[in-house]
Formats: sequence, structure tokens, C-alpha cells
Amino acid sequence: GPEQAVDVSVANGRGKGLRLDTHSFELVEHPTGLSTEDFYEAQDKVRTAYYAEMRELLMRETGAAFVKVLHHQVRCAERANGNPMTDIASTVQPYAQGVHCDSSAFSAQATVKHMLKSANVDPKFGKGRFLYVNTWRNISESPIESYPLAMCDESSLVSPEDYIASDFAVGEMKIVQYKLDCTNSSRHRWYYFPGMSKDEVVLFKQWDSNPDVPGRMCFHTAFRDPTSAPDARPRESIECRALCFFPDFTPDTMAHLVPDDDGSLLCEGESQEVRRGVSAVTRAVQDFSYWPAVGVLWAKAMAGDEGKLRSVAETLVQDTQGYLGTAGLSDEVKKRIVELVMEKGEFAERVKRGTAQYSYSRLLLGPGYQKLWQSKAAWAAAAFAAGYALRAWAPRRS
Repeated sequence: GPEQAVDVSVANGRGKGLRLDTHSFELVEHPTGLSTEDFYEAQDKVRTAYYAEMRELLMRETGAAFVKVLHHQVRCAERANGNPMTDIASTVQPYAQGVHCDSSAFSAQATVKHMLKSANVDPKFGKGRFLYVNTWRNISESPIESYPLAMCDESSLVSPEDYIASDFAVGEMKIVQYKLDCTNSSRHRWYYFPGMSKDEVVLFKQWDSNPDVPGRMCFHTAFRDPTSAPDARPRESIECRALCFFPDFTPDTMAHLVPDDDGSLLCEGESQEVRRGVSAVTRAVQDFSYWPAVGVLWAKAMAGDEGKLRSVAETLVQDTQGYLGTAGLSDEVKKRIVELVMEKGEFAERVKRGTAQYSYSRLLLGPGYQKLWQSKAAWAAAAFAAGYALRAWAPRRS
């Protein structure tokens, strides 16, 4: 049905004892070594140094044995270069207003299963418990003055009627999220942390496989603070999404997520790096519905020629966005992965079959692609298509 606005009170959460497992969010301190401009201009540094900081933070706060940081999103209304509804791949987004939870049990479990199947996560972490979580930080040297983040205490919700499953779609990509029913809004308890400094981080859950904690997912939204001054500084923030794994947790809440053995992708006598690489590259072309139009166009143009198909495999194995787990492999190992991928034939068949359902007119004239053709970026499709190829687990709306 249509969305409905309701008035709610958003309380100061400082000093209230709000905890991640009880209320679904928590404020912690964890300084960063990055400058404000680093978050805008040094994306490689964000993916290396800042991701390492977030892994350290999450392991410390949750006790996780392993943390996989999936991606990040910087937000600032003044410096935004993308639309959260149509261009989720932009480096700087405006604020996401509207109560939502970025994921759901279905999407979170699908993400973990995909990560395990594509060898992005070691199979030894495919048991116990997993936590899909966001880390949210002010990146300015000044405290936040406008559009702070509000979070709903999940222990105040009424289950199951408060949870409305909703598809979040950008082009061909769809993620099952939850929206919040307003019928019981008078019971809901909302909090924010005013004046957040750069050294503070809010942790909030997207999904927790542990059924025994009251805080398993967190509805949230940016909101216009009526107490903000008319000349308040625009908010500057970064959020990261990450998966935390607890293999020793009992009972095992992940047994149904262990992927079936894909024997056709395992290469006897090859190293584990090669086997995982072959699996990851082949699975990258399993479902093109998660690729952006420019990537599908590129792959479709390559599908009819074996030499060109090899270039698709070679581009994917470079793993410029770090989604396949092959970026750090040696050139020799990458070359071997490509050789095996091409020998097995399954890769070529998947590319041909997967792109056949997309017509050139649909790709060139469809939503989200018209803007691209207004710039020279269209002529560089092959260079950056693979960088955005695997966004199945990367919904960036929060």
C-alpha cells in the first residue's frame, strides 16, 4: 500500500544503555586514521585502511572470528553525485530518508550463501552464526548538526505485523527489505545520538541468524532534526556493511546455507587458490540480473567469440572491486584460473545463455543507461563493467 507519514518522538540515546543484541544498535568509540577528504578522494585507502579499521572494530565489539567488509557508501547532500533510487553505484549519495531496513532474512541468507559458494568466505565459517551489520560514522571534524540517523529499538516492535516485506529495485537488481508498518507506531521507541563526533560509530544490524537475541535487525532513517540551526552544516557520513561469522556458535544456525558441492568447478590437482578462483569467476556470470546495464551490454557483445570471452574472464579475475577474492593473486595463478575457466566451457555457456535474454534496445534505452550515454563513460564500458559486476550482496541504501 501507499506510504504514510506519522509523527514520532526521537529521543537522545546517549546514556540509555542501548546495546546491539538487545536493541539492534549501539554507539561505540573507535577513532579512524583517515581524514575527511580521504573518504571522498582516496577510495583505495578506504577499502584497505578503513575496512581494516572496521574489521578490528567489529571483531572487538561482537567477538566474531572473521569479518568480511562488503562495501561502503559516503553521504553528503552538498557533495552528492548520485540518486539513491537510480544510481546506487555513485561514490557520494544524499541522505536516505524513509524508514527501512536494508535487508531481510531472505536477502541476508542469500548473500551469505552466495559468498560461500563464490569462495569469498572460507567454508569453515559456513556454520554457527552470522551477523549482517552496518557501521555508521561522521567523517567531518565537526559534530553532526543536521540530518542525523534515527534507529528504532527492535524490542519495541510488534512481530510479525510490524514487518512489511518490500522489494528494493534498481534496474535489474532486487533486494528483499523490510519496511515498517505504522499501525503500532505509538509503541515504537526511536533514538538518535546527537552531535556525533568523528571518533564515534553506530553499529546497527541488518540481520542476525541468532534467534535468541531480541535485537536482530534495525529499522532506521535519516531525519530532519527540527532543533538544527538554519545554517547547520550538511551531514558528512560513511556507512560500511559487513558480515561477521561465529563458527563456534551453537546451535548451528547456518546449516541450511552451506552450498551444494559444485564438483564441475573443482579442479583436481590444482591449488586451493586456483580452485576457488575458477569457482568465483564462473559463478560471477551465473546471474546477470545483478549486473548493471553497461556490464551486461559488454558481456553480450563478447559472448559470440571465444577470444573475446577470454577477455571477459581475464577482466573478472582482476577483481578490481575485491568481490571475487582474486585481486591479490599472482599473475601466474590468475592466468591458470582463466585457462581452466575457458577449458571447462561452462563459463562461455553461462555468458551466452545469461545475456541472451537481454536485447540491445533494452540495454541501451532502459532506465539508468540513458544518462550514461550522455557521457564518454559509455565508450569505456569494458574497463569498468567488471568492477560493478557482482552487486548481488551490495544493496547500498541505508
